[in-house]
Amino acid sequence: MFRLPAVAGTFYPGSPRELSSLIAQYTQYDTAHPPSLYRACLVPHAGYVYSGAVAGAVFARIMFPKRIIVLGVRHFPHGEDAAIVSSGAWRTPLGDAPIDAALAAQIAQLCPALREDPVAQQNEH
Repeated sequence: MFRLPAVAGTFYPGSPRELSSLIAQYTQYDTAHPPSLYRACLVPHAGYVYSGAVAGAVFARIMFPKRIIVLGVRHFPHGEDAAIVSSGAWRTPLGDAPIDAALAAQIAQLCPALREDPVAQQNEH
């Protein structure tokens, strides 16, 4: 399954070149705040014009681990209340981000409330 970029071109540029340029602008390294390793981080996800600078400042301070778990809010009343995508990839204008199927299976086993549900993912961002 590919989780498609539902708001590419509206909340952020759909063009890889434009998106890369904007991300570089928002995530400029600040020598006063070197990147650190964190266990969790909450970052705003509104359109880049509204929250891009804040999200970029957070991401510029993070040392990213090899695996990342992305939790998202449910914006639409479709599908399961707690859904998981356990295989495939998240498609972005910059390329596909593969899903770690083994990790997703472990998470699903530890949290029985999660349900595999492509309907819940259709218009989410």
